[in-house]
Amino acid sequence: MQTLTLDIGDISLFNSDGGGALQADDRSVGNINGLTTVSGATAFGVKARESYTFAGPITLSATDSIGFDIIVDAGPHSAGVTYPITIDKALVDSRLGTSDGVIANRSAMISILNQAMVTAGLSRVANVGTEASDRFLFWSLEGLGLDDASIAIGNLTSTLSGGAAGGLENPPVTDIDNSYAELSFSGGSSSFRLHPDVVIAFELVTPDGVTQTITIDRATVDSVLGTNDGLVNAGPDFAAVLNAVLAGTGVTETGAGIQTTLTIDSTMFPTAGSRSQFRSSTCATTSVARRISIWSISTSPPPAPISTTISAA
Repeated sequence: MQTLTLDIGDISLFNSDGGGALQADDRSVGNINGLTTVSGATAFGVKARESYTFAGPITLSATDSIGFDIIVDAGPHSAGVTYPITIDKALVDSRLGTSDGVIANRSAMISILNQAMVTAGLSRVANVGTEASDRFLFWSLEGLGLDDASIAIGNLTSTLSGGAAGGLENPPVTDIDNSYAELSFSGGSSSFRLHPDVVIAFELVTPDGVTQTITIDRATVDSVLGTNDGLVNAGPDFAAVLNAVLAGTGVTETGAGIQTTLTIDSTMFPTAGSRSQFRSSTCATTSVARRISIWSISTSPPPAPISTTISAA
């Protein structure tokens, strides 16, 4: 006796998942709600930065000064390091090669701030430059060896009228601190159905350099969503499936609506700023054979024929 093993889905006329003899066999999952579009992409956190719109001109007399602290790389893991800064007429005139104590524009403000920061020991810690046409920007160089990545201006004082400080007296325009790597994508509002024979696999390289292979199969989809049809809708459905298969990797799904956003879990990888990064590698689908034994065929010789002759009594 020998057993012939067939996939019942291959011989049926109609299947709930498609692919029956009288149906189109479409097992495609499309772009997997946009996941295939970011294959090979690297996500980075953003360097901490804070910008201000220049307000001036301002003029410092021999008795005037502007004082403030630059606090670098403070956050949930560290208090950071504080650097006191002082701007006075002597610094202004020396840096600009003038004698009137006037800071006339953004370029002059940046030049003076650069010198003040060098004097305070910030050369390898933070920098200042331009942002847009009228703003000056501070950013952290992430060089203190701390997990956090931030920069802030604090404890501002000014002897000038109205507390003028070249724009530092006003709220910052840009203010980004302790950013973590994010990778966002979307495949629109379309859904996909994961056939029982199809497995989605993709790789993530986390900040520790470890490559992790993530797989999504039909059983996982139905278990997470409490369904039995393998249908994954864009948005909350896809997010729930991703978070289930990403558990423990250090990457979570935090998107809203139909946009998917993969984000570093800061509790597992606390290093912030541009040092926070991960990479999405190969994304592919594979078919897995699904075989069910449905009958047996005997190869033994057939039995002898049974006589049908009936003898009269």
